[in-house]
Amino acid sequence: EKVSILQVGGHIITPILQPIGIQSENWAASVAVITGLFAKEAIVGTMQSLYSTGELNMEPSESEQASASLGN
Repeated sequence: EKVSILQVGGHIITPILQPIGIQSENWAASVAVITGLFAKEAIVGTMQSLYSTGELNMEPSESEQASASLGN
């Protein structure tokens, strides 16, 4: 059986994450939690860049305007 770097890392960090309910044999969940943190950080950084440059179109689309008028 081959052992990956993620598996080894998961086994190392799982005891730290046990207070949030991750069991000791569930190393894959530990890896998912840690990699999820990095993915969210990338999303936040991208959104910050888009909003700060003003390149994002802030005007509502026709479909957004139509659905807003339906609520009135």
